[in-house]
Amino acid sequence: NMAITLPNSINDLVPSAGAYLELDGQVEVMALSLEIATIYAVGTATMVLACDIKSGPSLYFKFGVGVEVVVGLPVILNVSVMYTCGVDIKLDTKSLTIGAFLRFQGTCDILSGLVCVNIMIEGGGEIKRVGDETDCIASLTFALDITVAWVIDINFTHTWTEKRQIASPI
Repeated sequence: NMAITLPNSINDLVPSAGAYLELDGQVEVMALSLEIATIYAVGTATMVLACDIKSGPSLYFKFGVGVEVVVGLPVILNVSVMYTCGVDIKLDTKSLTIGAFLRFQGTCDILSGLVCVNIMIEGGGEIKRVGDETDCIASLTFALDITVAWVIDINFTHTWTEKRQIASPI
């Protein structure tokens, strides 16, 4: 029972085709090691190149640096907490978006994966410019992943986003 809309112009009938390339990377370098705790310097990067017949070329960069603390008792328990901050840039033919983010991530692994809990909270802000309009966008993401006995996997993710126009054409 869905209404079918007819296109208003011949350009709406053009099929979309394109290409997409995504590269992700993460580097961890040990900075300090004690008996049961280790501190790592962390660097993350994501780059996406895309091109489409309808929307044209686009480019996305996300870079972050941070620190991770890992505490481990062999076979019994491994706990890690990571804090990362960084910037992201989105560029296409119609808009430019520049933003920053903070990410907290915690992992607890009990008995070599018998029970594993991952928690991630990421907050960010962006300034998006489209034509003469400028918007400020804030977002917060919470994710929880619980694995029990290597078989049962429970995932929960929720994202909150708020967008406000901060400049408009005269």
